[in-house]
Amino acid sequence: MSERPKRDELELPDRPRPVQDEVDDELTFHVDAQIEDLVRQGHSRRAAEAEARRRFGNLGAHRDRLLRLDARNRLRVRRLGWLADLGRDLRYALRGLRRSPGFVLGVVTILGLGIGANVAIFRLIDATLLNPVPGVRAPGELHELTVTSLPYPRVERFARELAGLEVAGYRVRTLAVSAGAQAARPEQVALVTGGYFSTLGATPALGRALGPGDDAAQTAAVAVVSHDYWRRALGGRADVLGQSIRVSGSPLTVVGVAEPRFRGLRVFETPEVWVPAHAWPLVRPSSMARLDIDREGWGWMTAFGRLQPGVAVERVSQAAQRINAEADEAAGVPDRFRQTIVLRPAAGAAIGGGTEELPRVFALLMGAVGLLLLLASANVATLLLARSHGRLRELAVRSALGGGRGRLVRMLLAEAVVLGGLAALVGLLVYRGVADLLAAVALPGGVRLGAAGLGTNGASLFALAAVAAVTAFLIGLAPSLRVTARALSASAFGLAQRGTVRRSRLRATLVAVQVGIAVVLLLGAALFGRGLGRALSIDQGFDSSSLSAVSVELGLARYQPERALVLLRQIERETHALPGVTSASWVLTAPLVEGDGGEVETFSIQGHEADPSGNPTVEVNLVTEGFWRTFGLEPASGRLTEQRDGAVGSAVAVVSDAFVSRFLPGEAPLAAQVVFGGSSAVPIVGVVPSITYHELGEAPRPVVYLPLGEAAGGTLLGRLTLVVRGGGPQVATAVVDRIKDLDPAVAANELGPYPRLTARLLLPQRLGFGLLLSFGALAVVVAGIGVFSMMSNMVVARTQEFGVRSALGASRRSLLALALRDQVMPVAVGLVVGVAAGIALGRLASGLLYGVPATDPRALATAIAGLGVVAALAALYPAWKGSRLDPVAAIRSE
Repeated sequence: MSERPKRDELELPDRPRPVQDEVDDELTFHVDAQIEDLVRQGHSRRAAEAEARRRFGNLGAHRDRLLRLDARNRLRVRRLGWLADLGRDLRYALRGLRRSPGFVLGVVTILGLGIGANVAIFRLIDATLLNPVPGVRAPGELHELTVTSLPYPRVERFARELAGLEVAGYRVRTLAVSAGAQAARPEQVALVTGGYFSTLGATPALGRALGPGDDAAQTAAVAVVSHDYWRRALGGRADVLGQSIRVSGSPLTVVGVAEPRFRGLRVFETPEVWVPAHAWPLVRPSSMARLDIDREGWGWMTAFGRLQPGVAVERVSQAAQRINAEADEAAGVPDRFRQTIVLRPAAGAAIGGGTEELPRVFALLMGAVGLLLLLASANVATLLLARSHGRLRELAVRSALGGGRGRLVRMLLAEAVVLGGLAALVGLLVYRGVADLLAAVALPGGVRLGAAGLGTNGASLFALAAVAAVTAFLIGLAPSLRVTARALSASAFGLAQRGTVRRSRLRATLVAVQVGIAVVLLLGAALFGRGLGRALSIDQGFDSSSLSAVSVELGLARYQPERALVLLRQIERETHALPGVTSASWVLTAPLVEGDGGEVETFSIQGHEADPSGNPTVEVNLVTEGFWRTFGLEPASGRLTEQRDGAVGSAVAVVSDAFVSRFLPGEAPLAAQVVFGGSSAVPIVGVVPSITYHELGEAPRPVVYLPLGEAAGGTLLGRLTLVVRGGGPQVATAVVDRIKDLDPAVAANELGPYPRLTARLLLPQRLGFGLLLSFGALAVVVAGIGVFSMMSNMVVARTQEFGVRSALGASRRSLLALALRDQVMPVAVGLVVGVAAGIALGRLASGLLYGVPATDPRALATAIAGLGVVAALAALYPAWKGSRLDPVAAIRSE
């Protein structure tokens, strides 16, 4: 028996010494070296030791400093090691994904669509609701004084007397603007008080902003132009300052160019020119010649202010109400016309009137694209789970070699990170495409969503990166945790070798989620489609398919009524001469044209007792004699107006049948006479059917038609619309060209074909239907891929079982049923949950569906059948393939 070796003879690895011991040894070495050095210099050892203790008296502080340095170095090493591991994981993930280009392409495309669509809708909401007033300083400090409108002197009094609020005012009007030799065009012009730009904190890109010194009668002939107008109409010239533009025919000197983002306080108001309020006499239409800005009774401005730091909104509101009440009292305003002033954040009012439905529509779109991203994430998670199960044996080996669960999860998450990064690049392209499509959408009134500014900015890029990162982490985490748990189990090798994993509750849940989301989107598209179809089938009372419209406002070109009537008649004759035109008519209120709100007048019927609650009101429309042929209206009784009826002193009226049924029930309408205000009685000479004026599906409106002629007076100078029948879709452009030839100073607005105008009225329905249909179709494809993937992996996992069953005599039909049985439940659960959620969301959007109920049978059948067929087709092929496996090959498979 050999002698046992001594301990110091064994070759054992050195154990790492504690850091504290190393530090103490280092300090001791330095102290001893100092003592020896002093001894060599002639000091006694005792004196040398005393001097060394003095120099190194605070050994504890030295020791703590060295320990901190060591801890920092070790942390840096650990971080570098973690980064090195991450780099290796990413390189390994890239190598693995390179071998599956089809998988990568499918996943990146699906995720990119979901990410890009979400960021595009987020950018739309950010530009209109979250950050609606770009280009101004601290928009959260801005507040609007919420009244219908205020006189200019009242705004100036607020600016002088309202402590704690820096007040300014503005009004945006459409005026005729031209530059150089260009013909006049209708542009939005903002008339502003002297403190407008300073209150907003807006800095111009060129020149200077308007200030208090410009808002005076003798210096008001100056203007600031928008960045877009500077590039579009002024050629983007650097020497534009000092040049002149014409507004309503009056020359104004350009003193500044606004920065590109600035557009004021309203999202969908896009002023191209800002002029001082005192420029009103230079630019006002001739129809408003009697209205002066110093007139206390003329409310025409919107007031806003910047709240000073530390000032309470309630205190300023009370002070504003007191000043307003004193001004009303001094002006003798009746109590029923007095308004209560309340301050509210300007950002909350930035979306403006006439677009109240947009936040609801945007919320619907955000929900739809959110569901789309959730669907894409569930689908990709299903694919990653299936891919990870294929690597179960590899992960088990790594676990056996010492790889912890965290290390394995990081390795699998690296694949999701790579896929998320590639999806972000695809999402950027999708975002730009969706944003461009949304920017082209025309809102009611002709303003496009692009006016809100949907370009790429820092917020959208950050949102894109954030959504991609969070999505990649979430879709990779659940499959990673699931698979690594199996890889660490004792039976992992057997599971990987035999492939007998039958059911995956996570995979079934993901498929159910995909099916449910697809049903919600499909049902939403079906409901919006049904509502849109019902709206389009509503009888308007006239055929609008071949109608087009052009509007003018001759008062902007400083016309007088007599000259205006001559030009209007000449334009009408020139239009009749265009090829294909069968009729044309000027109207004060064009049916279904945004901006033509209609004139409402109080009236009485001669010989009838007065209404105790006050004189009733009726909508009055002035039309030329071609109106009846243009809109295809035939008299139910009596006759229609003619050209001679428009002369002074020969006015007659034609009324709608809704007027007769409401105000003259059971009476002879042709024997009645209508009295408006203090004017003479107007006899009713005819009755025509009611037509739709403002909203599809509206109740028949009582309307009185009067001739548009010499008797119209100042009405000829306001906005009038020429409605043309025939001539094709380009006839409106031809009419505008003829008007420019007749008088370049007249700004004609090409409204276009009537079907396009009607489509604007149905913007929420069209937008919802189009996007939901697109997202729904994509959701069906993605859900089909998910069902196909789940079925394919199930067949692979049960290959040996199918082989054994086939060898024991099971028929192909029974194997097919067996394969489909476990997949029916996730699809059925998804259908049920999706239908319930879709019905709930449909009820929330019921106001946009024109009476289509959320439980509409056709919509439900369309959604269920559409997804059911796709799910069945996606599941049948893998199941059919599994039922036809060769028993011997299946049993021998590994």
